[in-house]
Amino acid sequence: MSRKLLEYLSHTDIDPKVRAKNLKDYSGQLNNGQFIIEAEKLVKELTRGRDDEEWRKKLEFMVASREQLMENL
Repeated sequence: MSRKLLEYLSHTDIDPKVRAKNLKDYSGQLNNGQFIIEAEKLVKELTRGRDDEEWRKKLEFMVASREQLMENL
């Protein structure tokens, strides 16, 4: 499940609102705590070996709680 999410989120040209909606849908399959853990693992994997601050900013929303993602829609 997280590999599929990793592949999806690695495409940074996707509109952030669309990405946030899909993350919200994905988070509905997990409890909030597990979603946060999965998102943090994903951010670490995507940012490994990168020092690009802009890239990190694009990924910040992924570690937000489910409620914060819903507010962004």
